[in-house]
Amino acid sequence: MCKNEDTLGQGIKASGKPLSALFVTTKLNLLSGDQTVKDSLLESLRKHGLAYVDLFLIHDPTPHQKEGLTEGDTDSDEQVQGERLSKSIGVSNFKLSNLAEILPGAKIEPGW
Repeated sequence: MCKNEDTLGQGIKASGKPLSALFVTTKLNLLSGDQTVKDSLLESLRKHGLAYVDLFLIHDPTPHQKEGLTEGDTDSDEQVQGERLSKSIGVSNFKLSNLAEILPGAKIEPGW
């Protein structure tokens, strides 16, 4: 769970900078119950006070693997990019084996 999204949003607003002058990245939070990837991003956007982010990451495959990291996760990432909630999608802290799990069904290759 990201614990700085509210304060970061306040800082962005207080800066007076247009969103186009910033590059904002957030990450997929651990999903709870029937929460979707899109729900997680929408919650982050609400906390940031933004309409979109520049980069949305699956930051770490480990907790998601326990829940079953699948090609569906990249489908969901692709959905939020298609809906312009995020300009780009990506992964970090992934091993080649993690990428091998999700890339076969990817329509958009995530950045890393």
